Amino acid sequence: MHLSMVLTTGGPVNFPGLDIFLEHLAEGFEVFGLHISLSGILLALAMFLGLFITECLAKKTEQNTEIYLDLAIRLVIAGVIGARTGHIITHWQYFASDQANVLDIRDGGMSFSGALIAGILVSFVYCRQKKLSWLQICDTAVPGLVFAQILGAAGAFFDRSNLGIYSGGRFAMQVDIRDVDAGLMKFSQASRAMTRGNSLQVHPVALYEMVLLLVLFLLLVVLFRVGKIKGLALSVYLMGYGALRFGLEFIRMDSVRMIGNRISLEHLVAAGLFLCGAAILTDRVKQDRITKKERPKNFSFAKKSK
Repeated sequence: MHLSMVLTTGGPVNFPGLDIFLEHLAEGFEVFGLHISLSGILLALAMFLGLFITECLAKKTEQNTEIYLDLAIRLVIAGVIGARTGHIITHWQYFASDQANVLDIRDGGMSFSGALIAGILVSFVYCRQKKLSWLQICDTAVPGLVFAQILGAAGAFFDRSNLGIYSGGRFAMQVDIRDVDAGLMKFSQASRAMTRGNSLQVHPVALYEMVLLLVLFLLLVVLFRVGKIKGLALSVYLMGYGALRFGLEFIRMDSVRMIGNRISLEHLVAAGLFLCGAAILTDRVKQDRITKKERPKNFSFAKKSK
């Protein structure tokens, strides 16, 4: 029996300002007649490599790696529930008239912010139950999480599910309208991005996100190696991701604006993540200063008692 696997491709992707033209962008594989999307493969790879990186960092700090595997199972379940719930809340104006598709995730419709919030809550409860340091667990996990996000953004690029509004700039991307998810075409921003050649000319939000997340990942790795303040990596992640998501939300095609037709619920969530990160960082720096002031006194006292 011969293995039947065929690469499937979509229409062309063009970056006119950069003089880059991709005639056929890969979408996935056909294996024995079953379509496996490239974004699905990257998502699975993201979970595996994200956990692998986390366990490597845990070993370097002499932590029990089994804790992270046990927690990861819970986070995957919570993440799916949180991601779908977040998407429904932020796009309720569409689901209000189409409640039959509330649980239908076959065509996407997941919010990373919802998954992140669910993950934070579940990890906090887990650490409280197991009497673990939540800050240490998060510091160890966030570099792997960001790496997984990078692969997720790559998957969104290949399946054209994370597009921006119209752009006439140097980095503008043109995609065939037939390759764009039908759900995105419901937004008014899609019609404004139409070109004469039956394509959309938009901001490549997925690529922007990949580059920004890569910078954040490298920063977190450095902080994990040299940082001596517990909670530092977590706070920088919350502030970094909150800031980049807040900015990108202004140019996302599927952003549902509510406040003054400019601010979306995702903007508020991103701002909340940034403020939480800033609060954690401020508190941990303050605690670290107090500890440093007390350390010499305790040390000298111990010497005298001998």
